[in-house]
Amino acid sequence: MAVMPVVFVLGRPGSGKGTQSAKLADEFNFVHLSAGELLRKELKDETEVAGILKTHFAKGLMAPSEITCNLLLSEMENEKKLFLIDGFPVDMDNLKMWETLSKGNVDLKSVLLLECAESVSKQRILARSETSNRSDDNLESLSRRFEYFTKHTKPVIDFYAKAGKLQIVDANNSVETVFNELCKIISEIQ
Repeated sequence: MAVMPVVFVLGRPGSGKGTQSAKLADEFNFVHLSAGELLRKELKDETEVAGILKTHFAKGLMAPSEITCNLLLSEMENEKKLFLIDGFPVDMDNLKMWETLSKGNVDLKSVLLLECAESVSKQRILARSETSNRSDDNLESLSRRFEYFTKHTKPVIDFYAKAGKLQIVDANNSVETVFNELCKIISEIQ
């Protein structure tokens, strides 16, 4: 496996990670991977991995890090472009497993943090819930997701900040304003 350039896109639920990553992938011809989308896709199959995921999710647990990392790395095998991975790593276990499994194969260019107020995130997700088929787009799940972000994803953000990899973008703004800011950042790190 060749060394693959990667940019992680983090932010609380509803901060625009998926929306902005898709726009950036189109603009710069990157490959956009969403850990959440890969897990949801895997759940549709009747495999042993799907069974493990269903068991974890039924208990309110996150997907095992090894499964998430292997799904991402599997998707990356035959590409030579820069990868935008949104919503990953969500906790220190994800980060440690990623570093173990991707050792020597990945060049982490940057970690983009889409910083967004909880009230704005909540408003966006509740608006999205009217048209999405996502089972986690509701107030009960949202509360748990915000709590998880604060408790488990913040240490990941702090880790990358100390490593000098973190770049923060104000995601409270319009989609276009945030996108323009992200384009400037991406142009500098390519």
